[in-house]
Amino acid sequence: MAALVASQITNAFIEYENVKSQKFRVEVPILDGSSIEYVEEIRRVGIEEQEGARLTYLCIMRPVQVIKQDKAAWFLPLPKDLRSSSLSLQIPTLHMSVQVNFEHEQLGTTFCLFALESDPDLTMNAFHQEIASARTFTFEKEIEWMQTHGLARGGSLDNAVVFSKNEQATKATVRNAEGLRFHDEWTRHKMLDCIGDIGLAGYPLHGYFFATSPGHALIHELLHELFKDPQNYAKILYTNKSDKMTMVQWYFIADEVGRRSSAGHLGKVAHSSILRRYEIV
Repeated sequence: MAALVASQITNAFIEYENVKSQKFRVEVPILDGSSIEYVEEIRRVGIEEQEGARLTYLCIMRPVQVIKQDKAAWFLPLPKDLRSSSLSLQIPTLHMSVQVNFEHEQLGTTFCLFALESDPDLTMNAFHQEIASARTFTFEKEIEWMQTHGLARGGSLDNAVVFSKNEQATKATVRNAEGLRFHDEWTRHKMLDCIGDIGLAGYPLHGYFFATSPGHALIHELLHELFKDPQNYAKILYTNKSDKMTMVQWYFIADEVGRRSSAGHLGKVAHSSILRRYEIV
């Protein structure tokens, strides 16, 4: 989802195939735990605008928030939105800020900033360089619990960063031989998650997003709060943009969760081809 959102693809067809067995649930391939392979595949095959389609975006008009014990998230209107008399002239940009507090895990408090801008090339280049390759992560103490409860069956050091506490040092130890791709890779992956979750709104957003120690459930709840009251947002038809589509159709083949295919990745993109335009209905 994050790769599609950063690419500004608003119309795509993705098909999952469960081969040979219905015993396991089909999941989106984790690949290396980041979205870099999705981004690079989209860039390889290219994107084209869908002629005749009109893009609608949502302008955040009122503050919306979800606050839990140790985490929170907000949508806020940009100051100019409150003063503007012509919303139709605004360009959709979502300014994003994510804070992650892992002081108790020896990772400190870190921040990540990103903007989903109207310029697709600018956004995609920034996402590719700064966010896309940040991998999902976990803590060594949680692995046994997850596996006992049937979670993370396909998890390994090949597709997740694993941290463990180091009582002899002030920083957590990274178990992966590769180490970290960024000094704050876990925070960038939280940003990646938020970008994908916000894409479930179904529209580009114009405003400001801030979250502290976010998770998928928190952002999903924030979206529910946003759509609970139509006065929270204005739906704007952006006549200078058209829907974009990806020229790739992906077939994800997963024999079973946790087992790698002969291609080297669980459910690796097995086929990509230019197919046809999809009309907006």
